[in-house]
Amino acid sequence: NRPPFGGDLAVLPEAGTAMTTAFEVRARGWTDDEEDLPLAYGFSYVRRSAGSAAGGAVPLTNLSEPLSDFIKSTDLTVFLPEGTVDLGVAVVDFYGARAEARTVAEVAGPEVFGCEEVAAVLLEADTATGVGSPATSKQLLAAVADAADGLDCAIDDTAFSEVALDLAASAQDAAPPTSANVAQGASTLGRLLGGRAGLTAG
Repeated sequence: NRPPFGGDLAVLPEAGTAMTTAFEVRARGWTDDEEDLPLAYGFSYVRRSAGSAAGGAVPLTNLSEPLSDFIKSTDLTVFLPEGTVDLGVAVVDFYGARAEARTVAEVAGPEVFGCEEVAAVLLEADTATGVGSPATSKQLLAAVADAADGLDCAIDDTAFSEVALDLAASAQDAAPPTSANVAQGASTLGRLLGGRAGLTAG
């Protein structure tokens, strides 16, 4: 049983801004022998470290941030964190034979990001969960935690932190308990609680 073949991975746009650009990740052109269909697609990403060589390939097994479980759709719309982001897709057939592809997105930080912007993103995250998109909510919360690093707000920062954690918990509760959703939730909480959260600047 040969693995799926003939496809690639693309992201549109190839460059954008954290928390405002909705990136469409597209796994196109994949096929397999008819008896091995249907195919399923699992999307993931990792942000390159500052010392990574430009253009260096990141093994797909190291793309530790899942964007989805294995799904039938070839397209996925996501929000990505600031930085050079390696995106990957694993394509599996009915019998588990696997192929992989990668691409890269460049994600800039917002030009202006203060307490009002944090509040707007938290509201958007809350709305996403309310309309049945908890994964989008977690992506936004992870991105705001990164972007708010070192933010010096003039209002009650602790309240921001509490709201963000409550929203992350609500998004996790709203998501099916799959391995990808559990990993997404753990990653989001880790960013919000970690030293880079920036939501409790003093």
